Amino acid sequence: MDVVLPYLFALYPLLLAAAATFWICGAHRHNWANWIALLLATSSVMLFVYLTSPWAFSSYYLRYFVVAVFAVAVAYSYLKMILGISEVEPDTINTKVVSLASIVVFLMFMALSIIAILSRYPADNTLNIDFPLKSGRYYVLQGGNSFVTNPFHTIGGADKAMDIVKLNVLGNRASGLAPSDLNDYNIYGETVYSPCSGKVVSVHNDVADNEPMHPNPSMPEGNSVVIKCDSGEVLLAHLKQGSIQVTPKQLVLDGDPIAQVGNSGNSLEPHLHMSASKDGKSMGISFNGFPLSINSVISR
Repeated sequence: MDVVLPYLFALYPLLLAAAATFWICGAHRHNWANWIALLLATSSVMLFVYLTSPWAFSSYYLRYFVVAVFAVAVAYSYLKMILGISEVEPDTINTKVVSLASIVVFLMFMALSIIAILSRYPADNTLNIDFPLKSGRYYVLQGGNSFVTNPFHTIGGADKAMDIVKLNVLGNRASGLAPSDLNDYNIYGETVYSPCSGKVVSVHNDVADNEPMHPNPSMPEGNSVVIKCDSGEVLLAHLKQGSIQVTPKQLVLDGDPIAQVGNSGNSLEPHLHMSASKDGKSMGISFNGFPLSINSVISR
């Protein structure tokens, strides 16, 4: 199952977007109430896809392309309506059922999209730190404070954690959809810098890096560093074996190099996992005052 996940993550946004596009484009009954309900439904699906899909598995830029194609489909469908090309259909039980179903779809996907938008706002307890990576365009693959934008962390109990990858020029996080070589993942081996000044609390440095799509659930965090900052502790996990340059109780300054991104622990592919806590309670993370969620891009 783990092997097929990248393909599922790449395909499902495109399939949802295609379904919404063909749905509105194929509207052939000249009934304005029905058409408006259909427009609301398909637009809400597209908004959900745009906001919450992990676009780095295909291309970050595809999210703009599918929206543009959908806009063309809406214009085409609208022209069919005003030019009278669509067949006229009276207001019947069938059209009422279709309109009702469309409204249900609209309400469901709009609610999910609103949750996704709100997840970008910082939690009440947020640790404000510096971004720990440099030289590139980085992408939040999973993050935010809701199950819609952060599902796997929410299920695992780390509901405010985030996963970060690096984008290439094509907007993908790797050279291919699911390459078998760790070096084909853009972020693998990237230097991780201390996001704050503080004291190193703990270090794990001897967990082997996994082959892509072969996680090690027995060591969830893999190689990791925990740093105590002024307002909380930050965990940097799934680091490269043998790359950690700090030791427990060592004082570090903001921006000090501390390790490299790897693929150790319960990790399908190279990425930097970050989470924050204080007194055992999870905290949100913001970078220089800006909270991030899924599809956020950071240029350094």
